[in-house]
Amino acid sequence: MIFKIAFRNLFRNARRTALTAGALRISLFILIFAGAFIGGIEESTVNVLIKTDTGLARVGTKGYFARADDWDLDAVLRIDETEAFQKAFAVKFPADRAVARVTFRAEVSDGRFTTRVRGMGVESPRYFATFKMTLKSGNFSMPSATASTPLWMGASLAKDFGANIGDVFTLAAKTRHGSYTANTFVLQGIVEAGNPVIDFNTVFIPLGQAQALLDMTGEVTEIILSGDRRNKSQNFVRWTHENFPGLNIRDWIDESRPIRELSTLRRKALRILLGGILLIALSGIANTMLIACFERKKEIGMMKALGLSVGPLVRMILIEGILIGLLGAVLGFSTAWPLSVYLEKRGI
Repeated sequence: MIFKIAFRNLFRNARRTALTAGALRISLFILIFAGAFIGGIEESTVNVLIKTDTGLARVGTKGYFARADDWDLDAVLRIDETEAFQKAFAVKFPADRAVARVTFRAEVSDGRFTTRVRGMGVESPRYFATFKMTLKSGNFSMPSATASTPLWMGASLAKDFGANIGDVFTLAAKTRHGSYTANTFVLQGIVEAGNPVIDFNTVFIPLGQAQALLDMTGEVTEIILSGDRRNKSQNFVRWTHENFPGLNIRDWIDESRPIRELSTLRRKALRILLGGILLIALSGIANTMLIACFERKKEIGMMKALGLSVGPLVRMILIEGILIGLLGAVLGFSTAWPLSVYLEKRGI
């Protein structure tokens, strides 16, 4: 009977009940959606990283990844190591790809401006077919042997230079042995990846030209392993450890750890902020029940006169508050949950 009375009281002032439940609904929606939004940003960022730069895993020599962020050329893969790995990988994982590249620190200049960039020696067009990059202008094909050496540039970097297809650039770098070297290249294509590191700070040249520029005869800095599903990375790691124990491998989980750690910090800060918002919403329920009690003084007095003790009256008020809270929670979860699942799975 107490429950029936509490339930009926929800509709005595339907507008106030709706406003109170609505405040809780909005608070829960923001809490769930904001967490999912952060998760969606993380998912999209990791997805772009995998599809445009790191692949599912990177393979290098022992000690390479300790200095990889500096694009060090001291730890490189010999030509026999690279060829043996790629052949064995193609046999074991015929549907996936293992592409070699040289990553190095460089400076690029158009004769007016000079800027530091990340240089990459790649096997074009095979490399660009492996990774998701949009060709804004130009092409990925290799020119004839007698033609000038091609260069591909990130879209934002090309915009900063005001570059057009056919423009001549000078690429300067340090060789593997520490001496300075430079060569001229002709802009063959402008690429857009949605990855700021590539769009703003990367130029690509043919792998053979990079090896010649850097005195790296047949050598590469790393091999990138790509596939159509993320869970394949564990198979790549296991197979590499078993068959090439002299090499190091880092999968996409290792590569994306800084991104995920940043997302974790954002979620913690968000929970503190939204916890305060939720507390305010719950205080609104308490305030609603307090007002309801003042409005029902005569009714409560009549119930007590008829013999109803304080305990059932308190339970009735608590049940009414809980029902309002449940109504707001159900509305909040039902609105936010489908959207949060989509953002967590698909990203932004």
